[in-house]
Amino acid sequence: MELAGGENIAGDADNPWPVFSEELVIERDPQVVILTSYNLEEALSRPAWQATSAFKNGHVYEVNPDIYSRSTPRILDALAELIAILDETRP
Repeated sequence: MELAGGENIAGDADNPWPVFSEELVIERDPQVVILTSYNLEEALSRPAWQATSAFKNGHVYEVNPDIYSRSTPRILDALAELIAILDETRP
């Protein structure tokens, strides 16, 4: 996220795979949400998340988890895609 020019709302977590409560997600108010689990419909159905800037502004993106979650040279493809997504969301 940082290499792409963004800030991870979970960047201060002690665990590399943190679990956030809905309350904490709302409190941290992400500007962009990147979904890596093919769960766009489920995420869009969460009433509490509708209060975040990302959901209000339509900046919720479902991406291919294979290129984001596996340490292969394709991670560069994920970085390029993430840069494009973040560029698209900037004013």
